[in-house]
Amino acid sequence: MIDLKPAAEAVIDLLPNIGTAQFDHSTPCADYTVADLLLHLDEVARGSTALARKAAVPATAEPSDMLSDNNWRTTLADRLWELAAAWADSTAWQGTTDAGIELPNETWGRIALTELVVHGWDLARAVDCPFALPEPILQACLDHVVDFVPNAPIPALWGSAVAVPEDAALLDRIVAVTGRVPGPVRGGAGHASPSGDARSDVASVSVNGVALGIESFGSEDDPLVLLVGGTTMLSWPDSLCERLASGGRRVVRYDLRDSGASTTLDPENPAYDLRDLVADAVALVEVLGGGSAHLAGIGVGGMVAQVAAVEHPDVFSALTLIGTRPVAPGPVDADLPDHDHAVMGPLFSRAQPDWTDRDAVVAFATEGARLMGDDPREAGAAAARIWDRTPSRDPAVHQANQLAMVFSRIDCAPRWRERLSELGLPTLVVHGAADPFFPVGNGRALAADIPGARLLVLDDMGTAVRDAAADEIAAAMLAL
Repeated sequence: MIDLKPAAEAVIDLLPNIGTAQFDHSTPCADYTVADLLLHLDEVARGSTALARKAAVPATAEPSDMLSDNNWRTTLADRLWELAAAWADSTAWQGTTDAGIELPNETWGRIALTELVVHGWDLARAVDCPFALPEPILQACLDHVVDFVPNAPIPALWGSAVAVPEDAALLDRIVAVTGRVPGPVRGGAGHASPSGDARSDVASVSVNGVALGIESFGSEDDPLVLLVGGTTMLSWPDSLCERLASGGRRVVRYDLRDSGASTTLDPENPAYDLRDLVADAVALVEVLGGGSAHLAGIGVGGMVAQVAAVEHPDVFSALTLIGTRPVAPGPVDADLPDHDHAVMGPLFSRAQPDWTDRDAVVAFATEGARLMGDDPREAGAAAARIWDRTPSRDPAVHQANQLAMVFSRIDCAPRWRERLSELGLPTLVVHGAADPFFPVGNGRALAADIPGARLLVLDDMGTAVRDAAADEIAAAMLAL
């Protein structure tokens, strides 16, 4: 007899991190999307519970409409707990049962365990979430799969086994037997990006008395490109990071304070200023190996990058500024266009979502993207990932992460625009022609203020960098 509750609980813990925007994402389970796997787990839960109770197994051909109900997470969680409770009865493991194939109930119980472990791992990989189980549970699952899978009554049930070292982790050995390429889910090194390029997982680096969340792409031996979050690192899309890495750069993106995986204290009352954020960027270069770095900032992160380059010219070798302006939040200079109020009015008059409701936040971001000239699908996916990475259930923290609001509350004095003419490093200014938040005139003025700066205006871009623009922006950055 095996306790299935830890495995059921591990899968249930994944459910709050899965939203409708991820339903069509692929998974390590061949030909199964996230939605397919959720429905399969529902089928497994109902069928395995019936097997444990020696009852009739529900018809597997019966389609489930579980995901059409907003309460699908609760429904699936209840069914998974019911499965675990049913197999907690020792009599469930006795005798044999015919469910199209007659097998000992001991085997049916172990099959249920394997479904939870393997498909839980599949889901965790697909949505970039942690997944861990007690060693006794993993050992019991491994003991089953190494014997059962090669001799399964239905040969095509699992893929061909993948070779792994004998001393590989138990979970890696389990998924390898079932035809998956092992690799850690979030929390371990060597995460695989959606496009298949290798990158490290999010790490934490201590500088200036705070922890900053960072993520690296490419080889540590390559020249460093440091990407300042605006405010979270996910303002820099994976596609752009990967293009830069494939161009021979070590790319590190990071979260500003009170954002993402960085130290979060009180986003509504930050106890630091712009120069503290600048000091963080300078310190990161030193921690990451010293020398000089190509510094890049997007949105409010571009303000950090400008001041860092002006005040620490010996630390940075090149500068890229995307969708930003040469003055702090607040009143703008007479020659700079302010926010497009025709867009800002409808944008900021919308009812705020429940920031603790992942699906509501994704819907809010998707709707806002249409107003901001951004890709709604990409904006929704980014909002989901930002929500997943937010280290608190506090609505104010979620709001700050989604809207980058903390930057409007910090002291940015003194001005730096008048010193931009001192810059002597190669500079690229990228701006979206359709940006209503910092209209394109800000980018034009910024490029004019910096000697020799190249201006790249992208007609189809609003405030956010679209995946479709990654190649063009990466090529321009690599040319600096």
